[in-house]
Amino acid sequence: MQCSSRLGILVAREKEGSSPFSNPRLTAGLMGATIGASIALLGVTPAIAAPAVADETQPLATEEVSSTETSDPTGGQPATEAATPAADENAVSDQDTPDAQDAATGASTTAPLTSQTAGAQALTNATAAGSVIYNGGKDALTTKDSVSQGLWISATDTPTSQTMDSGSNTTSAILDATKTDGSLDAHVALENHEDRPVKVEEILCLPNFQLSGADRANGHHIQVVLDGQRVEERPVTLGLTDETVTFSITPGEYLPLDALKAKYPDFSWEQVVALMAQGWIPAGTRLDASVPLRVANLEAMNHDLDDIAAGKAPANDSPANRAFTVSALHWRWDDDGAFAYDSSLSSSVTMHLEKPLTALMEHIRQVTQGNARWDATIMRTDEAGLRVYEPAPDAVQAALQPLSYSDFVFKNFGVAGDTLYSDGSYDIKLEGAFDSVKDLGYTVNILPDGTGIWPYYSYNTANGPITSVRPGADPAKPSIYLQVSRVFDTKDLVMDAPGSWSASKNLTSASVERYRRDTMALASTENLMETGNYSYAVLDENGTEVAQGTGNGTIDHLAPGAYVVRYTYQIDPSHKVTKTAHIEVKALTFDASQPSDTVYNGQEQHMDLVATDASGRTCAPVSTTP
Repeated sequence: MQCSSRLGILVAREKEGSSPFSNPRLTAGLMGATIGASIALLGVTPAIAAPAVADETQPLATEEVSSTETSDPTGGQPATEAATPAADENAVSDQDTPDAQDAATGASTTAPLTSQTAGAQALTNATAAGSVIYNGGKDALTTKDSVSQGLWISATDTPTSQTMDSGSNTTSAILDATKTDGSLDAHVALENHEDRPVKVEEILCLPNFQLSGADRANGHHIQVVLDGQRVEERPVTLGLTDETVTFSITPGEYLPLDALKAKYPDFSWEQVVALMAQGWIPAGTRLDASVPLRVANLEAMNHDLDDIAAGKAPANDSPANRAFTVSALHWRWDDDGAFAYDSSLSSSVTMHLEKPLTALMEHIRQVTQGNARWDATIMRTDEAGLRVYEPAPDAVQAALQPLSYSDFVFKNFGVAGDTLYSDGSYDIKLEGAFDSVKDLGYTVNILPDGTGIWPYYSYNTANGPITSVRPGADPAKPSIYLQVSRVFDTKDLVMDAPGSWSASKNLTSASVERYRRDTMALASTENLMETGNYSYAVLDENGTEVAQGTGNGTIDHLAPGAYVVRYTYQIDPSHKVTKTAHIEVKALTFDASQPSDTVYNGQEQHMDLVATDASGRTCAPVSTTP
């Protein structure tokens, strides 16, 4: 959320004296608006779970996300709304004052820090698996005209004591709760490329600025505040020349520290929601400043993350409870003394407190190594309209082959990686699963237009790693399951005598279900026995094809023998579902124990034989001539 609200902007533009506030500029207003704190979440509706059941883990139906395959078993930014705050037109500028110009030109409070090597190393550390900051990016400054500005957050990895950065203007960075003591630093960098000083005003909105009253009262929402102990040891400054720093407890009201303490007798640094720094960036100088923060309720958040990993997420849980945002808003005086907000040099960083889902990742590893199995499930809808997933038949389960580790893609806030975190998701590519079941008459989900199979299923882990919603499933035990649907159900056939055969005789059912990827809703069902949209082939005992056809075709005569009929439904040229059944055609038997002899013209003798089929039914007499 953004420090400066649209309400504050409108008030600021009124004539002096019309505002109900002591500071009519309201550089940090009363109402928040998004400047870059949006939380990127994958998908909208479960692909493999009942969307109406809030407390069950819900696999996601998502669009394609650019990703890399998971390479090691050890193991996006969304569109943001950039508001355009305006400051008080009556603000006093000292830029035209010669004394002020002389003072600004004469000193630099901080030496420039411009090490590309250090930046590259920070990027490597930030993206390493198991580091305190995951999904980290590059610390970059945005430049407009003569000024550059950047904002990022750093944390110290407790096992290694290395400092790692979030990267600038990101919404996907993760703070690993297993590797932090809760201490953070917000970094603001300002650089002046001109040969003369530039006067600026920088507003730093702290994470608790964005919190509503309900969020503050919510024991399950992360609370990131100024670290009072460290502020007392090292006063907050951005390093500007002739700098003034004021603080805000109430949005829209900025006071010097002494005045703030006088007005609020119970003052503590944790109450501060924003700070404002005004001053000069010396010519040709880069300033790097840090503001100490801490997670005030780290113990409670760790407890929630452990519950999520065990499949016991708090009621009404949301990934937003574990997200926090720091924003930096930039104002500048131009050469004519005009004071204006510059949205292009305003930035924000959103981070997410998370824990790796080590149990689920280990289970996935075991599945891919063949030491644990994945389950094929069939969806049905119960009387209440909820989707229920039940095991596919034993023959299907027995045929399942281990999935490859490369079939799994871990994603955290839209970014693919080798570690899966509490609010992440994982995709399972479906080619391997399809190959396991395709010759048993089953398929994975088919696209709504019938042109192919879904490329993957995507599972949300925000409510715990459990992905099976079958009755009786252990909510604390990881389970990998994939939905399959039956295309063909067949039966074996015995024909008591040679004769005609119809393709439908060995079919119990033949149908195709097609599903929407965005909602998991059933798009259509096709009864193949009615449409005839399938093919068949009949093979003899030697595997020689004796007949083939499409739809409910017939064979006029099947001679005695054993046959296999193979049914095929083609989804696309690369994906065909087949199912076989057996046909046994028995030969007729003849009873010649009571022949009747007849002499024709004293020469020809005929014998009438009684033909009986395999069931003992008498067929029409057969005449022979010896």
